[in-house]
Amino acid sequence: MAREHARIQTAIWLDDDFLDLSPEAQHLYLVVTTQMSLNFCGVTAWHPGRLTQLAHGWTIAKVEAAAAELSAGLYLVIDETTGEVLVRSFIRNDGLLTSPNIAKAMYRKFSEIGSRAIRGVVVHELKRLYDEEPHLKGWDQCRDLLDKRSMDPRELELFNPSTSPIERVPETLPGTLSNQNGNPSDAPYSLLPTPNSPTPYSPPRGGYPADFEKLWNLYPAKRDKKAAYKAYQKAAKEVDYETLTAGVVQYRDDPNREAKFTKHFGTWLNAGSWDDEPLPARGGQVMDHSSRGLAKGMAMLQAYDAQQTEPFELEA
Repeated sequence: MAREHARIQTAIWLDDDFLDLSPEAQHLYLVVTTQMSLNFCGVTAWHPGRLTQLAHGWTIAKVEAAAAELSAGLYLVIDETTGEVLVRSFIRNDGLLTSPNIAKAMYRKFSEIGSRAIRGVVVHELKRLYDEEPHLKGWDQCRDLLDKRSMDPRELELFNPSTSPIERVPETLPGTLSNQNGNPSDAPYSLLPTPNSPTPYSPPRGGYPADFEKLWNLYPAKRDKKAAYKAYQKAAKEVDYETLTAGVVQYRDDPNREAKFTKHFGTWLNAGSWDDEPLPARGGQVMDHSSRGLAKGMAMLQAYDAQQTEPFELEA
């Protein structure tokens, strides 16, 4: 089934490797990653002529020149023999392995890839992801792919565009890419195809930042850390760190706070509780629902009685 939407991470415009690309290469990258036919392995058909129909004045020579730049930067892996193109970072940056169902769909699409080189690069990227995040839920659906032949994209021949009698492909690539070694940075280059994809609020792979860890250690209830980190990133845009710290300490040390009623840290942050007043003093007796209802009724009768010239008495 063709995809109906594609969400691009705005953090792509903070990635230096992507910013070093030419406008033509950036355009082609966005065109490829938003194709309806891009599957869960990040693979779609490679037809430069068909791509020229997506922008006025685009030619095969221009498409291939941009493709050569993306190939040199390891953004795309192109196999002209099978007519396939792989968005290299798609499978690692789009959260496919967080969902068992999506991982199963990815496994099926892997078997449909015709290019052995592209299949090898997909395995290479899966192995990199497994080294970083071996506990993802989707591994049970596709773990045997890790035993397939892996191929480092740096060892493949770069895409070599054909020449045209009208336009010739540039003989040299931009200096920022021509001598590039290794993979581009792990910033999110590609789109997020599913609701399960990681967001800018997901915890970083290298661990949580020190400022959040400090608050987490101060807070009295240690539950749902990932949700708390997401709430913290939002709260940090509204209030300074010192105010958050003071609020956490006040809530932690409040003598009227009961452990069983302590809010989760994420709930506390989302509610803006750093501005709350101290909790009210606890009464010596806890009333059940019926007792509270009776007390409320008596209070209403007393208020009514105070407004009458003659006292109002309940009949026995």
